Amino acid sequence: MITKWQEDILKSFVKEISPTKQFTDSFDDFVNNRISEVISLLKPIRSADGDRWIEIKIVGSTLKKPAMLEKNGDSRSDGTDFTPMECRLRNLTYGGPLYIDLQVTRSDGINSLLKDVYFGRIPIMVFSSMCHLSDPTKRVAAGECHKDPGGYMIINGQEKSMIGQKTPMNNRMITYLKNGVSACAVKSERRKRVHVTTIKYKANTGVSCTFPRLQEEVPLMVVLMAMGVNLDDVRSVFTTEENALLEASFRNLPPTIEEAKRRIRIREVYNVGLSEEVRLQNAFKNVLVPHMKMEHKAVFLITMVQELLAVATGKIKPTDRDSVANQRVETACSLMSCLFLHLMIKVCNDLKLYFQKALPKL
Repeated sequence: MITKWQEDILKSFVKEISPTKQFTDSFDDFVNNRISEVISLLKPIRSADGDRWIEIKIVGSTLKKPAMLEKNGDSRSDGTDFTPMECRLRNLTYGGPLYIDLQVTRSDGINSLLKDVYFGRIPIMVFSSMCHLSDPTKRVAAGECHKDPGGYMIINGQEKSMIGQKTPMNNRMITYLKNGVSACAVKSERRKRVHVTTIKYKANTGVSCTFPRLQEEVPLMVVLMAMGVNLDDVRSVFTTEENALLEASFRNLPPTIEEAKRRIRIREVYNVGLSEEVRLQNAFKNVLVPHMKMEHKAVFLITMVQELLAVATGKIKPTDRDSVANQRVETACSLMSCLFLHLMIKVCNDLKLYFQKALPKL
């Protein structure tokens, strides 16, 4: 429920910054910052055939303003020549070409840098900084209505608006309580990927933990042991009351760290040839509360347990997931960054498959 002061802040914000400007500013952030950031997250494309191999890495990108390539070969990119109104009339897409720079490394030592390779087109938001009509004084002369706020895209002649999506906050502990089972979950975001870590507690049972790549739910204390944490130090953190509630969690624990690691079975999809030890360490590093540094993860998990026990004993209420404090609105930057990342990963996988098939024939 929104309080009076929160409502006043929202009204003042909307009065000063219109919803349309929020989206155009968000789109500007995407084209100016996020495209290069997403490209930097991509792994090099590497294919091998025996001793021969080739590796291609995207090292840069350039997004141009909206342009049109006619069937006769004429390229039109001037704002007075290619406008949103023409796209509406001719059922065109108001988009700009994306060019990338490729660093090519080969096993024979012949390396090269391919500059400005055409990679596709990205729709441009009308009246954003990339639009030819970002200057309000030019809009009426180009056929635009003086009351048109912009903030939408033109795809095949149709105006398409982006709708902000409400979503829970990332990197924040959310607690639940249902049918005597309490849980604490964290949706962690790292390198544009989201992974959920959850711990659960029920009276007279041990605290369990789940995170991506686990084949089955495991006791949290086993996870802490496998991370190299001394359980005596863990006990000292909790109060006498909390230790009593956690008594079942400290029973039937593995005698050694090696045994604790063997009890955690990791499902690996991409690197099936890795050893179980390496799989486990990769999972701890990349998908177990990945927004935290490795040396801080055990402390964070213990903090989650304390929050969990406070909910289970009624000292605090479960998280109000509908509260404004626990929600955010994803606008153009977040939505397009996520879509752009997934499309780029797909393209890179397709290219890797193509190179893998073509390399033996060369």
